[in-house]
Amino acid sequence: MMDIQEIPIFATTRTSLLPLVRGHAENAAFYAMQRNAHAFSPLLSFERLRHFDRMLDANLDGLRQAQELGWECALNNLRCWRMNGESFAASVLM
Repeated sequence: MMDIQEIPIFATTRTSLLPLVRGHAENAAFYAMQRNAHAFSPLLSFERLRHFDRMLDANLDGLRQAQELGWECALNNLRCWRMNGESFAASVLM
């Protein structure tokens, strides 16, 4: 019996989704860092913080939907950059 990852269609789908999922991983890390850095800033409105939260949630949802590929991208970003945002994104997916 063939494993699903051995099916050519799955390999093509994975390859075509990779840039999108990488973008979700990068964006999730960015919005996590922005949210953390500006949480108590008097210069940023509450609505702008809510915007960061919505964008962070949307990108984390994209990573969750990508399942193992999302985890791989988040973990690769953490290995490469070793920053708080990447750590947050990877830990949420654990």
